[in-house]
Amino acid sequence: MLAPIPNPQLAQAPVETLLAHFATALPWLDNAYGLVQTGVLKDKAKMPQLYEQNGTLYHRDLYPDDSLATLLFFERDGASEIVWGDALHLAGHYVHPLALVCWLNLPLIDPLRGYDFSSELALDVLTRGLLKSPDGLSGLIEPGEIEQRSERIFQRYAFPQERQQLLMWPFAGFRIPFTVKQQYRPCDAPFTRLSPPNN
Repeated sequence: MLAPIPNPQLAQAPVETLLAHFATALPWLDNAYGLVQTGVLKDKAKMPQLYEQNGTLYHRDLYPDDSLATLLFFERDGASEIVWGDALHLAGHYVHPLALVCWLNLPLIDPLRGYDFSSELALDVLTRGLLKSPDGLSGLIEPGEIEQRSERIFQRYAFPQERQQLLMWPFAGFRIPFTVKQQYRPCDAPFTRLSPPNN
């Protein structure tokens, strides 16, 4: 886990809220990160990369690793847009198309289960994570279909050959696209008095 972004805006705001919520609502989840970008490495591998928000140029590669029990991150599924609620543009809401990607090392989560219980964990993320989100997001998240085919979960990325084996049993994963609506009221912004021009 990285330190939260001090003043998240646009799509980062609901993602930071969800990360804080997941930390208490999903006790089995131990490596959760924010919005990633797709980075291309020297060997042409494509990795989800996360900027560490520390003033450096460093990005962390996020990929399946058999020493981890879980790995979760968020992707942008489109541009954030404002949908106005009136003709005067006094109020409206942002719509953020996002997706949640989760990779699982099932024996490290529960060594006593000898079967693929990733569907149970996907429903846990959906019901206790997204649909029972904190008050600031309650009722504002519309989830899409739960994707569990490995070739679709990580379709944006091209992992090195040794990482591709980590997408098969006893490993699993899922991807849940969703949209978040966030209220936008430009009239509530602080008023800044302008000085008259000097003549």
